[in-house]
Amino acid sequence: MEPNRPQAITASSGRSFATFPAAVVVPIVNGREELLLLESQRRPGLWEPVNGAVEHDETLLEAALREVREEAGPDLRVRPLGVVHASTFAYDLRVPRMISVVYLMAHDGGAVVPGDDMRGSGVRWATFSAPESDGLRLLAPLDQAWLRRRTVELFRLWKRQPAVALQGHLSASGQSASAQADDARRWADEPVRIVPYDATWPERFLEERAALWSAIADWAVGGIHHVGSTAVPGLEAKPVIDILIGVADLETSRQCLDPLAALGYLYAPYRADEMHWFCKPDPGRRTHHLHLVPTGSPRFHEELAFRDYLRRHADVAREYGALKRRLAEEFEHDREAYTAAKADFIRAALDQHLGEV
Repeated sequence: MEPNRPQAITASSGRSFATFPAAVVVPIVNGREELLLLESQRRPGLWEPVNGAVEHDETLLEAALREVREEAGPDLRVRPLGVVHASTFAYDLRVPRMISVVYLMAHDGGAVVPGDDMRGSGVRWATFSAPESDGLRLLAPLDQAWLRRRTVELFRLWKRQPAVALQGHLSASGQSASAQADDARRWADEPVRIVPYDATWPERFLEERAALWSAIADWAVGGIHHVGSTAVPGLEAKPVIDILIGVADLETSRQCLDPLAALGYLYAPYRADEMHWFCKPDPGRRTHHLHLVPTGSPRFHEELAFRDYLRRHADVAREYGALKRRLAEEFEHDREAYTAAKADFIRAALDQHLGEV
């Protein structure tokens, strides 16, 4: 294998996937919303969370739990919460593309005693604002303020949830087999399913709109809108009510996370540079999708424009319905591929809409 090319693996279906070296960064947060930090042995005076490489045949979570034991000691008890962020970086000249996954964990007790990997390192619990308020120097990636904000926000959201097993058997997670199975079902993605139009969909939207308005009206500066295929009379669709809420910006609307969680919405950082995305009650049995989108963004206007164009053009809506039926059969268990395959049709419809206005 060339050193600057990813290795490929082929699925039983024949589809090829790239595989990359991977690393885990493990922010561990206690009940006071403080972050566990160890002083870097390579760069004294700089601080970092538990982190390390994913080894052969490990899942991400198994690697994260191993690094916790090796760097913070066997007495520290943690509860895995979920993935906060993923990115790529250049490790060295031979590994120019390494995936870095930030895996958030809650501190459930026990003392921190730096293990062999970090023996002699300083240990501290620091607030997420310490780099700004106290001049604390962090190594990447948690030197970035936006990532620290996302980490503490997701900690507040997820700390009330049971531990989640996202990847296979995790003997070190402390979960029973039945708990692991329940969590796997909760996070398993629902297959793509297209059903005939249901005349109750608008009523279901209005009921949900009332609940949303009561909870987050202060942030809904651009209104609460029924979008997607269930908002187009007569159009077959996935039986999920898509809701668009126009917000002033992504930063201030983060305050909606807790009130929406109280309504049963599960947040996921999907296309987080464009919107705050939620589903209800979970990915395995979806009834509602919710998008919080800034009113000044192209996405906000395009979601409304595509809905309105289909409402005005029944022939285009029928063509779109036929396309969705075909794609649902082809990509029943691959929602990302299903969505991507509709993109050209949607873009063409939006271009036609622009020609009419």
